[in-house]
Amino acid sequence: MVARRLGDWGVKPAAFVPALWQSAAVTAVAALAIYVAGSQLGTWRAPRAASSDLLLLIAWGLGQQFALHTVFLREAQATMGRGVGIVAAAAFFAALHLPNPFLSAMTFAGALAWCWIYDRHPNLLPLALSHALLTL
Repeated sequence: MVARRLGDWGVKPAAFVPALWQSAAVTAVAALAIYVAGSQLGTWRAPRAASSDLLLLIAWGLGQQFALHTVFLREAQATMGRGVGIVAAAAFFAALHLPNPFLSAMTFAGALAWCWIYDRHPNLLPLALSHALLTL
């Protein structure tokens, strides 16, 4: 009963490890792309965050991932279907980051990946960590 309730809240215990592996892969690819783009544009600066900053970013990422998956994705999939719901939820999440077009585009790409992972392995914790690391 407890595991079912945790799953309803986006923290299905059995999904943690698969979600962690998939989000780690997405995070590594995205971080490399950010680094390469920043290096090419001459805008790369190594992060100077303390562990307290990372903890704050994880909490912030968890809140955003909770809204994205347990509200936007769940409702979009109930209304539009599984695949279209992923794209619709990602688009809505990206629209919340306007008027910054670069942030919106990056948010759309991240949300697509995170929604795809969550749809298969519903656990918010690895996704919040991915969100925090890419924000950093």
